[in-house]
Amino acid sequence: MSLLEQASLIVTPNAYKENVLYSVVPNDRSGDLDVVRATTATRVNADGLIEVVPKNLASYSEQFDNAIWSKSNTTVTTNSITAPNGTLTADTITESTANAIHFIAQSVTSYTSGIIITVSFYAKPNGRTSVAIMEGNNIGGNSKVVFNLANGTVTSKGSLAITATILKDDATNWCYCTMSFVSISTNSFYPMIWPTYLDQDSYVGDGVSGFYLWGFQATQSSIPKDYFPTTDRLNIPRLDYSGGGCPSILVEPQRTNEFFRSEEFDNAFWPKSGVTIIANDTISPDGNLTADRVTIVDVGQGTIAKSYSRTNYTLSVFAKKGNSNLISISLLGSNHRADFNLDLGTIIYSSGTGVSPKIEDYGNGWFRCILENVPSITQLRIYAGGIGTAAVNDYIYLWGAQIEAGANATSYIQTVASTVTRNSDVIFNDNFVVANNSNFAVSGEFFLLEDRNELYGRSGAIILRLFLTGRTSFSYFISFQRHSNKFNLRYKNDLGNNLQVSTDEDFNFGVWNKYAVSVEVGVGFKIAINGVLEFFPDTSIVAMTTDRISTNAYDNSNMGGKIQNIITYPTALTDEQCIALTTI
Repeated sequence: MSLLEQASLIVTPNAYKENVLYSVVPNDRSGDLDVVRATTATRVNADGLIEVVPKNLASYSEQFDNAIWSKSNTTVTTNSITAPNGTLTADTITESTANAIHFIAQSVTSYTSGIIITVSFYAKPNGRTSVAIMEGNNIGGNSKVVFNLANGTVTSKGSLAITATILKDDATNWCYCTMSFVSISTNSFYPMIWPTYLDQDSYVGDGVSGFYLWGFQATQSSIPKDYFPTTDRLNIPRLDYSGGGCPSILVEPQRTNEFFRSEEFDNAFWPKSGVTIIANDTISPDGNLTADRVTIVDVGQGTIAKSYSRTNYTLSVFAKKGNSNLISISLLGSNHRADFNLDLGTIIYSSGTGVSPKIEDYGNGWFRCILENVPSITQLRIYAGGIGTAAVNDYIYLWGAQIEAGANATSYIQTVASTVTRNSDVIFNDNFVVANNSNFAVSGEFFLLEDRNELYGRSGAIILRLFLTGRTSFSYFISFQRHSNKFNLRYKNDLGNNLQVSTDEDFNFGVWNKYAVSVEVGVGFKIAINGVLEFFPDTSIVAMTTDRISTNAYDNSNMGGKIQNIITYPTALTDEQCIALTTI
């Protein structure tokens, strides 16, 4: 039997849904991890684009009776008919007897001008054979589309609707309806759906007719995406594809983007001198036409400047070359500066101590230019074309500015008219037994953010914590020691045992590390980090039971980084197994 076949728990970037990250082993749901964040967030998806999670921006996509769906002259009967996926979850939308439009609607989210929005839903006739959908807040202009559910055709399409399609399943009479449009203003998206009668939107209803509805989805995309069911949308695991290849589980601390209008450099929030802005001039890192062109008209000025009085912050902005391949970022107050080459993705000049400039490749010519751990700021200045090198008519593209308290840049947080906070990711299982009064072992692969002070507090970075049954402060505590840069294991119980050991082997931030911890009752601990094994004898270790596995502690110390896998074993591991599991 292989080592993985002996594992009691295997968690990888695998299947997920709202609030849940499914375990590979066991497959009876007992090993599934709960996910709590209570806000939406972003990730880099498999196409290399920044994407809000979940991709479905509509809440309660199958529960049209929920209060988030406004009803006007309609009633909703829940779970009244079999849905396209074979479950009894489709709802009946029934018109009233009023002489009016009989619609349901939802205020989805705020959009900036230039965003492409694609809506999709499943509908089936029930007395009315046509349904219409329209964006009701006019961010889509004349975006109304009418679908004929009887013959599976698009009856009409507004001038600002880019595309509209309908696909009818003749066996079930369910129709898959889609429409896309470009937002023409900044406002909340308000999709309205209603039945039509004799080509009329407003008519006297009969009180019994209507249509069936299921699976509503709205995405920031030009084409429909695979359907993702939602309720509150708040606790979605983030499978992140940054850097390409296989995904990892993104786990980050709470952060707030304190810049308003993060994608709108033409807005008055951003004071400008010697530059002109063409809004929504090229495709941004999220795949939408929302990136702005910044053109030099006066080389003596040539800046976007923003006064900001902050300490211990990190600043970032996405930039792409135009006819110039240079951008400079200067910070008054700390007198730091960095110049970035947008052809090569390199830092060609930096000044000031204590600040770490970085540049990260996001594909399609886009780079995230970062100044980390800035001790103080009084004003930010962005120079298109670089300081001292720009010429009149030089231009670059900008998108996605972010300023956040902390010593490193985290995933992008979009803002419009206010600051936006992304809460910390917490991943845990309160009922899974790893140690059952016996020997056990844990292994995994992780990537820590480079922030030893703000992120991890006095205890260090939480990598994994196993809580003893019924306790909140007694546990096996796997972490790194922020002062010594060492991998650390702490064991504390209520019988007087309080042991802490650290490896001699360092590990690095900003890269992947592998670890294994093996616990043998009455014998000691084995710890391997990146193929280097150490043994810590301790005969005082007693058999205990754990019932909570978590990436955070109860004192709100959270892991900050990425996870490739978490594996637990119901027995201790041999030296050879520890080394094999952790060799890079």
